Amino acid sequence: MMSLCQVRVCGFAVALVAWAAGDPLRAAPLAADAAERCQVLLKHGQNGEAKSCFQTLVHESSPYLRAEGYWGLGEYSMANQEFRTAVAQADGNAQYR
Repeated sequence: MMSLCQVRVCGFAVALVAWAAGDPLRAAPLAADAAERCQVLLKHGQNGEAKSCFQTLVHESSPYLRAEGYWGLGEYSMANQEFRTAVAQADGNAQYR
């Protein structure tokens, strides 16, 4: 059985490969799953793990993932900036809005 960390890393890798390959329809849900995993950790009181998870997102190449990371860390100004970048790169992607 894979640990949550292993699943999260695999999810990031799949989302990033799909995003890099120009498949935003596949990448967006997987990216959302990555952010959701961080939220689940936070919801279950695993604050240290959640913070680490969000910090991992901040260092991703995708502006959407960085935005989710900043949002989870409470850095709303940076999150807003990254969300705007994500929308500018993929205006038709409803997930980013």
